[in-house]
Amino acid sequence: MTPHLYIHCVFLPVTNLKRSIHWYSTTFGFRLLWVNGNFASSCLDPSGAKLTMARVENVAPLQFDHHGKPHPILTLGTPDIQSFHHSLLEAGASPSPIMSFHDGHTCFIVRDPDDHPVYISRITAHEHS
Repeated sequence: MTPHLYIHCVFLPVTNLKRSIHWYSTTFGFRLLWVNGNFASSCLDPSGAKLTMARVENVAPLQFDHHGKPHPILTLGTPDIQSFHHSLLEAGASPSPIMSFHDGHTCFIVRDPDDHPVYISRITAHEHS
């Protein structure tokens, strides 16, 4: 029998732990769970996956090539992409323009202080469950 598995955490390399904790908290609402030396764990939902930041000397943006274009590894969903995009602009962030696709999918990208791209996607109640 296969044990019940779930995604516990995703590690994110960062060059400045305090700056990244602050950015993910104020930009996306991540709640800090703990800090231990060069690691800090945070979450959006205590029952969901954790984002664990690890302080390192150097980082490269976490992304992969998809049809010749860089694609973020981390995706966050929101049911109201227009309002969230607007709130990021008002807060001084620099999100990309909202992209719309033929299937109705909308998304944009914002980069964290270490230049990691974060994909923000409009989700529906159906996609969330």
